[in-house]
Amino acid sequence: MNRGGTTHRSTHGDARLLGAGAALTAGGTMIASAGVGLAAYAVAAAGRKWARRRREFAREHTVGTLHRALAASRAGRQAWRRADGRLCD
Repeated sequence: MNRGGTTHRSTHGDARLLGAGAALTAGGTMIASAGVGLAAYAVAAAGRKWARRRREFAREHTVGTLHRALAASRAGRQAWRRADGRLCD
């Protein structure tokens, strides 16, 4: 036995444990990276879906506002013509 209290056998066992730990850490890192990638893809897909819905809503809102403005313009024009005819008579 040497002074440090370690033998060749225990040093070899420590190296094997260290190698196994490194391999498990590398595997865990790859799995975690895949999880982060999937999460980023899901967030990006949800963002695209939200933006598409938002654009459709804005388009529908704009078309509705345009139709209401045209109807108000027609109503105003008709009221003006009716009022103009009454004033002249």
